Amino acid sequence: MTQGEEQKAPEIPSAEDNSNAEDISPDKDGGVLKTIIKPGEGEETPQKSNTVFVHYTGKLLDGTVFDSSRTRGEEFKFELGKGAVIKGWDIGVATMKKGEVCRLTCKPEYAYGEAGSPPKIPANATLVFDVELIDWKLEDISPGKDGSIQRRIITPGELYTSPKQHGTVSVHIRGQYNERVFDDRELEFVVGEGSENNVVKGVELAVQKMKKGEKSLFRIAPKFAFGSEGHKELDVPPDATVDYVVQLKSFENAKESWEMDVDEKIEQADIAKTKGTNFLKAGKFELSLQYYKRAVDLIQHEDSLEGEKKEKRDALMLANYLNTALCHLKANNFPDTIKACTSALELDPKSEKALFRRGQAYIGTKDFDLAQKDFEEVLQVDANNKAARNQLSICQAKLSQELQREKQFYRSMFDKMAAKSKAESGSDAPIETGVWNNGQADAPSPPEDAKMDAEPSQPEAVASA
Repeated sequence: MTQGEEQKAPEIPSAEDNSNAEDISPDKDGGVLKTIIKPGEGEETPQKSNTVFVHYTGKLLDGTVFDSSRTRGEEFKFELGKGAVIKGWDIGVATMKKGEVCRLTCKPEYAYGEAGSPPKIPANATLVFDVELIDWKLEDISPGKDGSIQRRIITPGELYTSPKQHGTVSVHIRGQYNERVFDDRELEFVVGEGSENNVVKGVELAVQKMKKGEKSLFRIAPKFAFGSEGHKELDVPPDATVDYVVQLKSFENAKESWEMDVDEKIEQADIAKTKGTNFLKAGKFELSLQYYKRAVDLIQHEDSLEGEKKEKRDALMLANYLNTALCHLKANNFPDTIKACTSALELDPKSEKALFRRGQAYIGTKDFDLAQKDFEEVLQVDANNKAARNQLSICQAKLSQELQREKQFYRSMFDKMAAKSKAESGSDAPIETGVWNNGQADAPSPPEDAKMDAEPSQPEAVASA
């Protein structure tokens, strides 16, 4: 621009002028005509399910303005392709680039149709919109809808089904950070076991939203990528948001329970339990829990069986609950440990492992009285269980300590009230013994066994059969 030359705004055609318009309606029926007023940036356009941000002015063919975001002074946002706006907008905005300004002329069937939108828009009205695409956000597919996994579809997929947990997928993945590729490979893996193939959690979650043949870009936040540690070998720094381009070539889902008869359910539950136990022995508790859950889900409602099948089913259920409890206990997840043990005890009220592990979990939650009851029940089943006897001693010591703390609390309260009474009355007469301390305020504390302060021993790492 030369000195003294003023910057010219884009020339906006009149509402009736469609001489340079392009028919962008799917059936090429003239239902949506587009005229570019100001070209946008780059080549990318928003995709279905993206949240788009626009400014617009809506007019009738005679030029009457019936609505304008600019007049309101705020951007308008909506989810593209979801029917949140008139049909003409879903079609037109999907063709725009960032920063583009265009005019969309929409026939009634692509606007408000025969009903119109009284009082400003009459029936069977052709509408004219001047639209500026400010920006858009990728589709949020994260579990908590917090933007931690976002998608842009590059190539749409086929059919309507998607991979599920425990299904096998064949994919090509390309990981990028700051436009630098750090991972580029084809692989096959079981959904839920991606970590065994160095696949980040975000990609595992993402493929479960894909269709066969789909190719998409996923923007993945640190918590579903490499976290606060990053990945030194891949040169990905801590707390890095990364991009993955994933192509889902094919997949085969594991059978659902409703697709199996009873015999197959029991067989598959046994296979899942074995896989879970292998992961448990390797210290991979999250993976093992997935398979214990699958095993339980397959057979938990088969509670009307009889004979050998019932015995097999109940034994599998018990083993899965016990091993689930062990996983949670090793992760110091005491509430879920208690829940799993209680489920096991519903099947076998005298299960030593269930009682013992629940007792340990109660120690973890400082419910020493409940823990004591469980260890006492273990000893009723097996009086020679030394581990249970040791844990019982720990509970008794902890309960004794709590009792002493209560005594000290009430003794302190008694002393304060005695001092206050003396100050108010000026009398040295003692307050009657036993009102606050049940007559035991001066009783000596029992000696503590040093062994009672030891932490409870951990359960063995070997899973239940």
